Amino acid sequence: MNTVSLNHLWSYLQGLSLTASNQRWLGERFIEASTTAKAKPETVGGGQSNTRSQA
Repeated sequence: MNTVSLNHLWSYLQGLSLTASNQRWLGERFIEASTTAKAKPETVGGGQSNTRSQA
């Protein structure tokens, strides 16, 4: 997402009538998603090796 999209998303979220517990829940989901995305190793070329031993 680019900065403009993030700003629009932030404005939208601020406009919602969320309780403190709902805000905390939403924040935890964002944190969880970001840590999960960081933990996934990136693969090059689909991540599968296509090597075979030739006799």
